[in-house]
Amino acid sequence: MARAAYIIKKDGRCWFQKRFCAQSGIAPGLASHCRVALRAANYRQAVSRMLKSMRMVQSYEIQADIVDRANTLLAEMQRFNATAGGSDGDELVERRTLEMLVTRFISEARPAWILGPCRWPKVK
Repeated sequence: MARAAYIIKKDGRCWFQKRFCAQSGIAPGLASHCRVALRAANYRQAVSRMLKSMRMVQSYEIQADIVDRANTLLAEMQRFNATAGGSDGDELVERRTLEMLVTRFISEARPAWILGPCRWPKVK
């Protein structure tokens, strides 16, 4: 059976790991990888959770600028808040992925905010 390239297995548990694409103008101190515990030992369940995390990471990465990334994250947060109801493994993985992306966004936006105008970009 073929294995997903973004799933690594450590100590019997599966992790989602993806390298962020290189972009010009991004702060050099940012993490180069996204790594999230998939909270599954079952490979099928891990693949299902990996696909959800991958969708979120790629929808974030393809945005052209900080404003578009902010809008994407806001839409993801609103969608997650509207559907979140429990604390099963799928929701925990999705929440952790979203937290990681928001942290990355803040790290990307901070230098632009400090060096540029003293306000956050307007969100549509």
